[in-house]
Amino acid sequence: MIPFLKKKIYLTRSDEDNLKFQRYFNLVQKKVDARELFVSTPLLNISFIKFEKLIIPEMNIIFTSRYGVKALTRIEDLKLKQVYCVGKSTAETAIKYGYQNVQFSEEGNVSSLIKLISKEVKNPQRFHYIRGKKVSFNLKKESEIILKSIEGALSQNFVTID
Repeated sequence: MIPFLKKKIYLTRSDEDNLKFQRYFNLVQKKVDARELFVSTPLLNISFIKFEKLIIPEMNIIFTSRYGVKALTRIEDLKLKQVYCVGKSTAETAIKYGYQNVQFSEEGNVSSLIKLISKEVKNPQRFHYIRGKKVSFNLKKESEIILKSIEGALSQNFVTID
């Protein structure tokens, strides 16, 4: 344990994310064993609905988390569509699972993603927004505010996959 820390630190993301963090911590802080310092206590359980076939007519897909990407990995038809991801981690996951046309916002936030899309998309188009039932940020609500200033650049089709 680090001498000045008297208590353990609780990691509340998924077990997979917590383990990844602990491994990274051990690479950076070699004198401390992450297992002695951190306790993995996930607060969320991410479960996926199994889709054998999902028809998404839009040519553009928006992913705001790598879990959204993972949820649709079996649907090969989607992998040729234009994909916009909120950040690098989500984009790397999309590429890992075979998506071929992937763009992501450099700043890794929803506002910069909307700006990227508005810059890239020249004609009005529809987008399919893949998201979980519970999210920390409402892209639909935020985009309605931002899109008012981008008249005609985008049309929206936000669909929630529960």
